[in-house]
Amino acid sequence: MKKLNLVGPFQSDWLSKHHLKMKLTTLLLIVSLFKIQANTYGQNTKITLNLSNVSVQQVFEEIESLSDFRFLYNHKKVNLKRTVSVNVNKEPISNILDRIFEATDVYFTVKNKQIILKTGKPDKTVIPVNVTIDQHSVSGTISDADGNPLPGANIVEKGTTNGVTADFDGNFTLDVANENATLVVSYIGFASKEVALNGQTSISVSLEESAAGLDEVVLIGYGTQKKSDVSGSVSSIKAEDINNVVTGNATQALVGRAPGVRVEVNGGSPGAGTNIIIRGTGSLSNQDPLYVIDGVFSDNMNFLNPSDVESIEVLKDATASIYGARSGQGVILVTTKKGKSGQELKIDMDASLGSAKVIRTIDMLNATDYILNREQAYDNDNNSVPSNFYDFDPSINSDIQNASLRTAMVQNYGIRLNGGGERSTYSISANRLQQEGIVQASQFERTSLRINTSTEKGRFKFNQSLFLATSTDNPNTDFGREYGHLPISPIRSDVNDGGYAAANTGVAGITRSTNYLGIAKLKDRRNTNYNVLGNISGEFEILDGLKYKLNLSINYNNSRNFQFVPTYFMGNSDAGQNQIADLSDNRATFVSTIVENLLTYTKSIGEHNFDLLAGYSVQKDKTETIGVTVENFLSNDTHTIDAGSDIVNRTGRLLPRNIISTFGRLNYNFAGKYLLSGTIRRDGSSNFGAKNRFGVFPSVSAGWNISRESFFDVEFVDNLKLRGSWGKLGSDNLSPFQYVTALNITSEYTLGTAQERLSGVSQIQFSNPDLKWEETTTTDVGIEGSLLRGKIDFTIDYFQKTSEDILANLPVNPSSGTNVSIPFNSASVENNGIELSVTYKNTINDLNYAVTGNFGSINNEVTGLGEGVNPITGGGFTDESFNSTRTEVGYPVGYFYGYKTNGVYQNQAEIDADGLIGRSAVPGDLRYVDVNPDGILDITDKTFLGSSIPNFEYSFNLSMDYKGFDASLFFQGLEGNEIFNGKLFEGVFAQNGAKFAVAGDAWTPNNPTNIPRATVADPAVNRQTSDFYIEDGSYFRLKNISLGYTFPSSLIDKMFLTKLRTYINVENAFTIDNYSGYYPEIGRNIRRGNNLFNRGVDENAYPMPRTITVGVQVSL
Repeated sequence: MKKLNLVGPFQSDWLSKHHLKMKLTTLLLIVSLFKIQANTYGQNTKITLNLSNVSVQQVFEEIESLSDFRFLYNHKKVNLKRTVSVNVNKEPISNILDRIFEATDVYFTVKNKQIILKTGKPDKTVIPVNVTIDQHSVSGTISDADGNPLPGANIVEKGTTNGVTADFDGNFTLDVANENATLVVSYIGFASKEVALNGQTSISVSLEESAAGLDEVVLIGYGTQKKSDVSGSVSSIKAEDINNVVTGNATQALVGRAPGVRVEVNGGSPGAGTNIIIRGTGSLSNQDPLYVIDGVFSDNMNFLNPSDVESIEVLKDATASIYGARSGQGVILVTTKKGKSGQELKIDMDASLGSAKVIRTIDMLNATDYILNREQAYDNDNNSVPSNFYDFDPSINSDIQNASLRTAMVQNYGIRLNGGGERSTYSISANRLQQEGIVQASQFERTSLRINTSTEKGRFKFNQSLFLATSTDNPNTDFGREYGHLPISPIRSDVNDGGYAAANTGVAGITRSTNYLGIAKLKDRRNTNYNVLGNISGEFEILDGLKYKLNLSINYNNSRNFQFVPTYFMGNSDAGQNQIADLSDNRATFVSTIVENLLTYTKSIGEHNFDLLAGYSVQKDKTETIGVTVENFLSNDTHTIDAGSDIVNRTGRLLPRNIISTFGRLNYNFAGKYLLSGTIRRDGSSNFGAKNRFGVFPSVSAGWNISRESFFDVEFVDNLKLRGSWGKLGSDNLSPFQYVTALNITSEYTLGTAQERLSGVSQIQFSNPDLKWEETTTTDVGIEGSLLRGKIDFTIDYFQKTSEDILANLPVNPSSGTNVSIPFNSASVENNGIELSVTYKNTINDLNYAVTGNFGSINNEVTGLGEGVNPITGGGFTDESFNSTRTEVGYPVGYFYGYKTNGVYQNQAEIDADGLIGRSAVPGDLRYVDVNPDGILDITDKTFLGSSIPNFEYSFNLSMDYKGFDASLFFQGLEGNEIFNGKLFEGVFAQNGAKFAVAGDAWTPNNPTNIPRATVADPAVNRQTSDFYIEDGSYFRLKNISLGYTFPSSLIDKMFLTKLRTYINVENAFTIDNYSGYYPEIGRNIRRGNNLFNRGVDENAYPMPRTITVGVQVSL
């Protein structure tokens, strides 16, 4: 029998406890590194044709439809109208073409999947062709942005049919009419470019990839669709939008990139957490969307390396319903970079080094002004100062803010090897990020490895994706907390235990004081994460168009939050000392495996096109946590559990969750004009009881490509599509086993006159057996199109999103004998809004540029909380019992709630004129508004003060390149949101802590300002929640600017390089705002809990840095 080891997890390496997961990881690694020998496509592909009396053009089209071959030729020299008959059975392409061109001047070469046709076959008698000899000859090279040649690129003299195709090395020579001719260069999948010769005889042309050139393909969940055929709302973010961002959290790179996608960044610490809300708050608990990373389900993408990302698609409407139970808050599909077929080994390297500094600081009172403020507070209260008020060294004037901040270094190194043969691809990338925080005692490190491979043989395809990452976060969550250091006290002290100092009780009238810089430096705190994401899929084409795919994926995370707090003495208040060292070690292991069986069928009947999907999946999740807290250490130098003599607490949980799903989808279009899509998914979750275990989530969408109608003839409109969607999305936002009652069978009761302790059973968890799915109904109407020959692309959406049966914790009936809360499906929330995205792109000679603008507006309202349910309060900003947010029917989720003020009472006459009962105010106190008005100031006068939800969010990105230079400027902003500046509580009101400079302008009879008077007792409760704390959270910023230069190939060829680019990048270059705190990007007050009710509350938010990075990119 195996023995249960409760101590082992803390004494052995984390890998040794997870053999099964590591075996699977090892298997994935072996598979990914297995060398795949690919034979030439042209040699192995056999084609069957039965064509009579057709044109050569029709033969080409048939071959292209039956294979991956593509023909490249000069249409002036190859007679495509010639009639031929071809009857072959499983013949190589070379045999077929030999017969077709046997008696002609045409010959061919097969390279990879491209067939290049040329004229002038050697040793053949050909019919002379009349050629006009032009007066000017030009030659050059056509390549992509990375310097790779583009064989078969078309080069045409503008306004004529005179043109050629580039050879295998991308070279060409063309005779043109005159030296000032303009060439039009094009290639499949790339944006065309016009090049004015201006007398040049040799040119080099670099083409940029253009998704529009291939009729962009986007991910839609379990498949892809041409963008023109998509009838739902999908936002796409490409690699070039986020690859230049250096961050410990890849999610931060999405800020402002997609309309309707709100990214809340929780401060500026390295690796800071983020929360994404798609189209407004639709739940009161877990609001995060589902992430699908290369087919693997995940709760976040924080651990990814942004440089690994190829594209991101955000499913914002009913298109997300294909993911059923996990789609209630939207779905984000992440595709990482893969290798390319037919590409030799390519090595890409990127190295950057940067520095970060705080954008701005808060003006604080110096030691002299601080004492004046505290003296004034006692004078205003008509009290004498404590006897030891002046027990400090008057020569000391410390600045804890300045001592806590620093210039931080950022280092980022990456390498990627990629390529492929005819039937295989590979991509291997590694990255190392080291990021110091601008606040002392904070740092983040991440190391990651990604391996993607694919191969195909006949009708079989195999794909593999493996991602490994380890990160260590040393956070400083103490910076800016209450009871902080005073300017009259030294920061360090050689005589104190630990070496740091804080004020004693009574000095300057304080009751508590500590030194959070010292505490952060003395603590041993680290949060480590190990992530493994793996996916293996095999696909077999059973019949033409009918494919079966097996998908196996694993998501493994092992996290550890460790903290050791040594003994220390800084001052004699309880906050200034720690007499007993303590250690807490909490570990969690999460494993999720998914087995998916997919059957797809694609068929075209005339102009009717069908794409069907059927699937069955089984998902098994397991979360295991274990934790211990110990104290009483003999030495501060021993940071191990067994060194502590007293166990304070120990915990452990095992929470499984299983989901079984069946789903299907039908995509249909007629001639690309009329689009229809329908999905349905049935999920069963173990989080619910038997009667509510299964949920059904349907959706339907339709579209009309108006521009493809014969009657539509608007010259400047290239494409125009109307679309609409409706669907239901689901969510099981609760912990396992909430529907069952939990009992403790080892409880003890004290009974009888003898007070004897007897064993018994007690109920430790109350349950709700009627729990069911949260459901969101979403409706979307949109229009999208392109204008002026692709120069302008636009998308406009209006959406409505209604979330019902939202889980909320409500108190049980008091007759049960308890006041605990349990979850009920009671709340409902509505969101609606407008989204707009516009892109303009153009080329002027050698200058290519594009401007993209995004706009999103959201209205959020709680429409129900349940019968008899009290409003939900939250948003704590102090250790005192004050809250700042409230959630109730008719208002946004988590709006700011409190008293309105009308300045400060300047004299007694104003107080008498108000005549308010319920408050003892004197001149200098805040003047609260009697909202009712009933002459009484009480809680009924509390009201709506603002919301952290912006009225609208916007961004625009300008990118350009000129010859070797490139630049990108990304602007982003919010409008109409408020911030609750909880830092003012201690900075202005509280008895303890350092004071903001604004407190030095407090009201006095000789200084009649609107800053409340200094006071210790605060009998009028000026410090309570009011709009005094409310500030405008709107801002406009240059979020990112990047400048680069790519050296010409003529220079780097001598260095055996294919690309050499240097760049400089500035993050948070400038910000225009009215916020008095460190920075208006607040996110959530995670000190009080990472939930919706703490949004926009600044208690001790980590300052935001401005980061300047220089780097170099090299390709071999």
